[in-house]
Amino acid sequence: MSDSGQPPRSKARRTAAKSNVKSKANARVYAQMFDKDRLRIARQYAAIRKIDLARVVGLTPSALTQIETGTVKPKTATLMSLALALGFPIEHFIADGHRAPVVTESGRSFFRSLRSTRQIDRDQAEAQAILSNEVLRGLEAFVKLPPCDLPSSLFLPEDASFEAVELAAEKLRSIWNIPNGPIANVVRLLESHGVAVTKSGSACAEVDSFSKWFDERPLVVLRAEKDDLPRLRFDAAHELGHLVLHSDIEPANRVLEQQAHRFAAALLMPRREIRALLPSGFHLREYGQLKGVWGVSIQALLYRARDLGQMSDATYRRAMMSLSSQGLRRNEPFPLRGEEEPMLWRRALEVVESRGVSVRDFEKRLRLPSGFLSMVASTGKDQRPRINL
Repeated sequence: MSDSGQPPRSKARRTAAKSNVKSKANARVYAQMFDKDRLRIARQYAAIRKIDLARVVGLTPSALTQIETGTVKPKTATLMSLALALGFPIEHFIADGHRAPVVTESGRSFFRSLRSTRQIDRDQAEAQAILSNEVLRGLEAFVKLPPCDLPSSLFLPEDASFEAVELAAEKLRSIWNIPNGPIANVVRLLESHGVAVTKSGSACAEVDSFSKWFDERPLVVLRAEKDDLPRLRFDAAHELGHLVLHSDIEPANRVLEQQAHRFAAALLMPRREIRALLPSGFHLREYGQLKGVWGVSIQALLYRARDLGQMSDATYRRAMMSLSSQGLRRNEPFPLRGEEEPMLWRRALEVVESRGVSVRDFEKRLRLPSGFLSMVASTGKDQRPRINL
């Protein structure tokens, strides 16, 4: 609490407050142009429940529900309070002729296990994806983004064999002309073929990487773990597996998750190239050297060695037990050095700036909270609004 007894405001909320004061004269008009979907997205992005937001802005939960469902339009003062509380400019909440309707459910989403993830955290992650797609649509007015050329010929049924998954990964490497050997940068590979990749701004460790289609372009949101490069690379390949293998998926479908996992292993460690390199016994230093070459974890290499018949089940179990007993499963030795940062956003924003529009002005044009572009482009810390309840 501050000396005045009021809860401190984040940078995003202070910026929103200034913007909203300037917009006060237009607030009555904005209230009539209110877009209920944008309120829901803003609330989910801020990770606040309806009951808590209602209390912050002085409404009953039922009154807020009526506003969010579009049963009633908010009063002018209420709309301004909502914008301030959520850290969004008031212009975000209106529908007008200057932008297309927000896209919320245009394509399939691929979420992993839901049991350990709270609904509010999943909603926050999906809201980030929806807002990121708004950025992509805005960028396309300035920049020609790489076309999406994910093949549709590799879709597999749920009962597909692991051999079919292996073949799909091999076919994709051939279709995309991926050179033999390790993939230097998985994120760049996805971006070069029209997949937008960003990192999650969520502070919740249980929110895993996921992917979502918007119209003709998919978006991959990776869990940001700066000290786990192998995990980030494997997650990116896993989500690519969903995008090229599955025309649809139910959340937490274990069979399709296993297919995506097998696809990632086959893409990153092609059997024809790596099989003979995998030792049949577990020698930590040897597997550490392979980790440095192929850019995957020791555990992924061990799993691959067992799957390809280079290592027996018994040896695999002993290897994993050895790693566990030494505390090396969560903190593997031989850390990788390198970078897998998304570049599509940064380069596109550079083009926008070269045309005389600053990043801050572009953010205002898109009616996004302060700091969102910095977060989605991985150029700075997340400045998502924090609400003091």
